[in-house]
Amino acid sequence: MLYSILTAALFAVSSSLVIDRPDTIVQGWTEIQRTDPNKPIKLTFALRNENVELLHKTLMDVSTPGNPEYGNHKTVEELYEMTRPSIPAIDTVQDYLYMHFDVDQIIRETPNDDLWSVNTNIGRAEQLLNCEYY
Repeated sequence: MLYSILTAALFAVSSSLVIDRPDTIVQGWTEIQRTDPNKPIKLTFALRNENVELLHKTLMDVSTPGNPEYGNHKTVEELYEMTRPSIPAIDTVQDYLYMHFDVDQIIRETPNDDLWSVNTNIGRAEQLLNCEYY
């Protein structure tokens, strides 16, 4: 629990870090006006999958004639379990979402918990992400 709280605090602090921002409007783009803060938006949070190398190896093994695992295909459930994000990562995102959104706004997009979405509005998104939508 303490780990989740500390990680959520770090996530909240790091969410306002500017990683890249162009000095000028990108060529070919036109800045018009800010988006209406009441306009609905669906935000999606993607977590890093675990065991991607093992997934690749498994896929190659079951697809390579002569390999002892050839033809031993895995179920979708086995692949989801293999690539499920770490429990601390899942807990951190869940804690953040439940701290900032109502339960009915939160959507678990995948069975292995690597994608979470929320239905909110532009104003709330700008506040939480420390950004501006145009």
